[in-house]
Amino acid sequence: MSISGSPTYGYFTVNVLLEAGSDVQLRIYSADGRIVSESETAQFTAGRHSIDMDISGEPSGIYFVQIDTGSIILSESMVLLP
Repeated sequence: MSISGSPTYGYFTVNVLLEAGSDVQLRIYSADGRIVSESETAQFTAGRHSIDMDISGEPSGIYFVQIDTGSIILSESMVLLP
């Protein structure tokens, strides 16, 4: 997983490479553990995928992006600028 656009003013892209098709859910957490954004679970095929996100309504700070494929959970931090 990689994040394009971090640091960001709110809009960024999460890039993920799946070795096999799976159900995928993306969540964004604030530094205090609150879920600020959560995608619907969606079926993704094997290969590269990009997911555009917007958290421009949130206060500036550090956030954590988490992708759950059902068998693997990946997390990466990002910075939201004021």
